[in-house]
Amino acid sequence: MLVSQRPLWRLVRRRGPLRAAPVALTLLLFCLVTSGLWATPGLGHRLVAGCCAYRGWQPGLGPTVHLTGSAFLLRHDYEVVWTVAVTILVTAPLEALLGSRRTLAVMALGHLVPTVAVAVAGVSQIQRLGGGGLDVGASAIVVAAAAGLAVRSRSTAVAVWLAVAQSVGIVVQSPLATVEHLVALGIGAAMTLALSPRARGRPAHLDNARIAA
Repeated sequence: MLVSQRPLWRLVRRRGPLRAAPVALTLLLFCLVTSGLWATPGLGHRLVAGCCAYRGWQPGLGPTVHLTGSAFLLRHDYEVVWTVAVTILVTAPLEALLGSRRTLAVMALGHLVPTVAVAVAGVSQIQRLGGGGLDVGASAIVVAAAAGLAVRSRSTAVAVWLAVAQSVGIVVQSPLATVEHLVALGIGAAMTLALSPRARGRPAHLDNARIAA
């Protein structure tokens, strides 16, 4: 696992912690600010309630915004710890390897597509699938980013940990959440392959030199 993070720490030494992985850091800060506003009474709480507090799915713009915005709302202390951990272990290392804009695309589509698609297509099938609700929060982002990190770093350790996590998830989480995470995994891996410089014809030795720099 530590091998996949070496490019990140090299960037931290060269650019500083704030410039090494700006997309991952911005996502973390946005989650912390959003959650801080939620915890305070008044206007801040009402604003977050209007964008990020998931209340249940019904077709329409409002529920879609609440569902997608739920990725930024951390309601419990353990969610804060978990978000900080995955920033260090998953999203920031992926950004160091893949680049900021490509990482943003992987995380955005890895969240939006499975979250909204499963909500639209899956809620009507809840009983047939065995019950259980949608999975809200940032988990789809993390699954997509972890899949991208496994692909981009070619790390067996990351792939094994991701497989273990998904296997446990299949056992303990709802069927809709399982489908959402599997779709996110596929999107993260496929987009990383498509967006990697080598996949677009860049010579391998130049790509390796950029990572090693």
